[in-house]
Amino acid sequence: MKKLLPALAAALVATACSPQKICSADERLCSDSCVSLQSDPRNCGACGNACGAGQGCSLGVCVDCGANGEGCKADVLAACFNANQVRAFDTSLAAVGAPVTTAAGPASLAALGGAVYVADNTGGAVEQVTSPTATAVASVTGGSFNDLEHLGAYNGLLYVTNWAVGSFVAIDPAGKKVVDEMSLSVGGDAPNPLGFDFANAKAYVALATGAGASPNGLAVVDLSIVPPWGKTKPAVKRIDLSSFAFQGVNPGTVRVLASADGTRVFVTMNDLFDATFQPVPGATGRLVVVDTSTDAVVGGTAVDLGASCLDPSGMALSGTTLWITCGYTAYNATFTAVTGVGGALLPVDVSGVTPVPGTAIPVADHALSSVTICGTRGYAGAADSGTLVSFDPSAHTVTAVSKTACPADPVSGFSAILDVACAL
Repeated sequence: MKKLLPALAAALVATACSPQKICSADERLCSDSCVSLQSDPRNCGACGNACGAGQGCSLGVCVDCGANGEGCKADVLAACFNANQVRAFDTSLAAVGAPVTTAAGPASLAALGGAVYVADNTGGAVEQVTSPTATAVASVTGGSFNDLEHLGAYNGLLYVTNWAVGSFVAIDPAGKKVVDEMSLSVGGDAPNPLGFDFANAKAYVALATGAGASPNGLAVVDLSIVPPWGKTKPAVKRIDLSSFAFQGVNPGTVRVLASADGTRVFVTMNDLFDATFQPVPGATGRLVVVDTSTDAVVGGTAVDLGASCLDPSGMALSGTTLWITCGYTAYNATFTAVTGVGGALLPVDVSGVTPVPGTAIPVADHALSSVTICGTRGYAGAADSGTLVSFDPSAHTVTAVSKTACPADPVSGFSAILDVACAL
């Protein structure tokens, strides 16, 4: 969230000052609710025009879903930050069903027990994705502002990183409560936790502590100690990764992904900027691999992802190919406009000990930040806009691009997809 804050803050201020409900460009106000006339089966093509049993709404027309419902099935979900919605799409990137309204600023999605959950970045809430409005599961707040970053599931519980207070939070979705919360701070520093994943009964949490603070890297939490932790919270172990970044940049770790067998975790080093937030000429991103049995960096070095993958962040595995999203968001001097730079999807062969980057697939003018693999399809979301991309992981080709998958906030004009996840 650190690179999106100026634009997102502007959007939130503008929205807060709005005297009446204003719908996104692709929605209409029906009975005081913003609805999509293109995909809402309760308001298909016009307010109040409900489709019949066994039907869905596609492009404003009621259509038969078929005997098994395949004709109306969603394949992927997108967290539309500025629209305060989770939206569903089929393999062609056509919208499916009505958007689900969330508390505020949906940023991360996770599946557990046949349900999908969302962490609301600015709303300070974890919710279950239910139509037409998400159902509250837990409130996770703290500090002078809310900033939930990443949501994940492990052993029947949900976990979320609370950037605002530097903590790792365990949530029981069935009981609808916070089970426990532990600080990731060491020596009173501000750890700024972001993405994480689970492997070898541990959680590996990316830390972006910032220039002049404690080293960036990972916090390792021993989850063999099952929450609630009470007074016996696991010790916070740090893995310093700052030396693996491009020379001269302010090091930053943002995403973590475990291998299928849990023996390794992959970590993207994504910052391209110095301590004053100016781009460092020639800077490229890095990929670090950590052995989960020793918590040591494999090979003692990082993989240079090259000039075709600027600011790598999101990751997803398709067999032995690790897909990484690339690109960063550039703001103008007044933070009233954003531009995606260096957008690409990079395949990396991780079948051997040392990952081998392949040929990047460029996705011009977008800052791709999230990616998921759903069967034979891959999907990526852009943090600089509401653009959703579909790609073929086998053929290494982009198959579709929807530039308006997540609509812009009608007041601020900003839009961002902060996460994508497979529909259940």
